[in-house]
Amino acid sequence: MKIITIANRKGGVGKTTTVYNLGFALAAQNKKVCLLDLDSQGNLTKTCNSDFIELADFLKGSTNTVATNIDIISACNDFLLLQHKINQVIENNTFLLNNLVPLIAAQNYDYLLVDTSPSLDIINTNAFIMSDLLLLVIHLDYYSLLGLNNMLDIVGQVKALKDKSNARFDYKILVNSFHKNRVYNNIALENLNKMSAFTNIFIPYRQSVKDNISSHKPSIDTIAEYGELCKFVM
Repeated sequence: MKIITIANRKGGVGKTTTVYNLGFALAAQNKKVCLLDLDSQGNLTKTCNSDFIELADFLKGSTNTVATNIDIISACNDFLLLQHKINQVIENNTFLLNNLVPLIAAQNYDYLLVDTSPSLDIINTNAFIMSDLLLLVIHLDYYSLLGLNNMLDIVGQVKALKDKSNARFDYKILVNSFHKNRVYNNIALENLNKMSAFTNIFIPYRQSVKDNISSHKPSIDTIAEYGELCKFVM
């Protein structure tokens, strides 16, 4: 099972939209996908037309069916209690890796896609540590790129921990809600193109994507770039 976590310290960059559509794109390739909502706002849970679950069920890896080949572990209704529980153990950075991931893997998923909050709490730290791929979703704007710089510092720390345990880990950068012909694009792209982690995939801005999310529908049939992203992570 490959674990892909979607992250950025800045909110509103489309993490949930990316998780949702990537999940459907992978499922369309006959891959069995589990979505994991680690954001207390539960946007992925709501998008999947699911309900918040009790912490006990969350820690059991209890899933709800979203669509063919896609299940979700919904956000739990008490992430503060989960943080407290994680902080009670010595190896608190690997709590989810040791206690939740094996339960998910036992269900024979090909991919686990993790949606995170725009924060740096112990739950997100766990998500980063358990990931095979950290997908950093950004907009080409000043504040989003500041969030990227903060995330790159975190990535360096995660990579150091992964190297010690000989675990596989990589990170990539994805541009979401891309507007063509904006003045700032060229400045931002000049810097991104120097980075080997840049996927060179641009998910275009479309109002239909937002409308589909609100209607609990994927956009993989109208946004070809989600197919590109699917092939990239496979």
